[in-house]
Amino acid sequence: MIFITSNLFHYLPFILTGVCVLSLLALIGTVVVMLIIRKKKSKMPTQVPMAETEAKMPPMELSMGAAQTIGARENQQDSYTTCMEDKTALAVVADGMGGLQNGAEISGIVSYVCNECYSRLVGAPRPEFELMNMVRSANEQACDYIDKINGEKSGSTLVAVYVVAGNLYFTSVGDSRIYLMRNKSLVQLNREHIYAYELDSKVMNGEMVAEKALNNRERKALTSYMGMGNLKYVDRNLEPVILQRNDVILLSSDGVFNTLSDEEMISILDSAATSEEAAQSIIDAVNARMKPRQDNATAVVMFYQRG
Repeated sequence: MIFITSNLFHYLPFILTGVCVLSLLALIGTVVVMLIIRKKKSKMPTQVPMAETEAKMPPMELSMGAAQTIGARENQQDSYTTCMEDKTALAVVADGMGGLQNGAEISGIVSYVCNECYSRLVGAPRPEFELMNMVRSANEQACDYIDKINGEKSGSTLVAVYVVAGNLYFTSVGDSRIYLMRNKSLVQLNREHIYAYELDSKVMNGEMVAEKALNNRERKALTSYMGMGNLKYVDRNLEPVILQRNDVILLSSDGVFNTLSDEEMISILDSAATSEEAAQSIIDAVNARMKPRQDNATAVVMFYQRG
């Protein structure tokens, strides 16, 4: 026992030194591991960045904006209505005929009736036929009003667009316009009902010389309008226009397209962030021209899956 005890004391300093070294190494290792874990945690985001979340969200299916100006006229004879529910929308512009009595009242009646007909459009199996019913109802009520005011000649144009599940249906009477902008190209969807088409048809059939047709002062006179009685012409599409992402639809009275060029409208529609901004910017551009005889101007803009 004495031999063993004496040897133990002999090696005790070395044993204690080894234990201290091992403890120190263990402490260093623990500190290193903790630093590595802390560094990894600092690189992990505490929440998903909002920008990435928003970027992955699909764009809004439909949005609409509208604006108008009285221009240099005494009365505002343009009217419009917009209706939107889920993935369906109806936009209407009616331009009361300034040269006739009660143009503002007739355009107001047309817009009101179209607004009332929206509920029948939603869910209709054949929207193109329901649009025809809407035009007929609006025209009948416009004619009824004219009869009540002793038959004074009056009227209004009408352009209407109905969008459902990415399909566009339109109808029009008169000379207001419906445009579709796609890939920075502006296309007019409807045909205007003005005397120029009848004059040009006579030229094509050899009934009139071109010079006489082109110089006719009545070229822009309306040949079909709401409130005339039996409508002579009604424009519409039989098959829907299939909309594509970033398409823009513009409905406007002649106070817009007789003042701004296609290029100007394209620039405004392309650069606008929202449909409301686009409509207001178009009207601002019309007002900026300060034309001495500026007509009433109305713009309704639809954005389809813009963004």
